[in-house]
Amino acid sequence: ALNATEILSAHRLHRESDESFFVFDEKEVDRFLELQKAGRGVVAAMFHIGNWEWLGLAWALKGIVGDAVIQQIKNRKVDAFIRKKREQLGHRMFYAEQGARPLFRSLKEGRVVGMLIDLNMPRERGGDWLQFFGWPVLSTLAAPTLARRTGAALVVTYGVRRPDGRYRIFFHELEVADSKTDAMLAQEILNLAEAAIRKTPDQWIWMYKRWKFRPKGSNPEEFPFYAYEV
Repeated sequence: ALNATEILSAHRLHRESDESFFVFDEKEVDRFLELQKAGRGVVAAMFHIGNWEWLGLAWALKGIVGDAVIQQIKNRKVDAFIRKKREQLGHRMFYAEQGARPLFRSLKEGRVVGMLIDLNMPRERGGDWLQFFGWPVLSTLAAPTLARRTGAALVVTYGVRRPDGRYRIFFHELEVADSKTDAMLAQEILNLAEAAIRKTPDQWIWMYKRWKFRPKGSNPEEFPFYAYEV
C-alpha cells in the first residue's frame, strides 16, 4: 500500500529536492555518471526490494536516464498511467513483445538498460540453475549476457526504505572479465540481492513462486510444496 501511494505521488519528484526522498553515496553517483558518459552503455540489474518503481526515478534526478523492458498491463488505462509515471523523468519503456533489439540500440546509444533479475527463467529461454537462499533456482542470465555481448558496463542497484521514509540507493559495479562466465556473474548479482533481502526481509515485495522449479532427481521434500521437477 505504501509503494502504491508513493507511485501515485511520483509527480512530486518534479517539484522537490531529491534529498527529500533519496539518500545517495556521492562517490557511487559519480561512478555511475562516469560509466554512462563513457558511451558504451550500462546494464543495471535490479530486483523487487523497497519501491523498485522509484529506483529509476531516483537515478534520473541525478542525471542518469535509461530504458527498461516491461510487461504490458491488461487494463490499457492503467498501463498508460503507470507508463507515464515511469517515463516522467526521461526513461523509455519497451514492451517485452518487442524483444531484445531495442535494448541493443539503447546500449549502442550509450544509455542505461534496467533489467529485473529475480524472475523464474526456464533453460529453454536462457535461464540456468543458480543458488538463492540455499536452494537451486532457475534464474535469468540476461544482464551479464547483454553486457558481455555489447561491451557495456554491468552494475547492480537497488533502494531500501529507511526509518525516516527516505530511500537509501545502493550501487555496485561488477567486473565482466573473461575469467567469469555469465552464470558466475549472474550468481554474483543474486548474492548481492540475497544479502540485501536478509538485511531487510520485510522490504522484499515479490509474492510469487520463486522456487517454482526444482532440478531433475532432487528431493521434493527439500523444496517448497509448489515446486515441480524440470
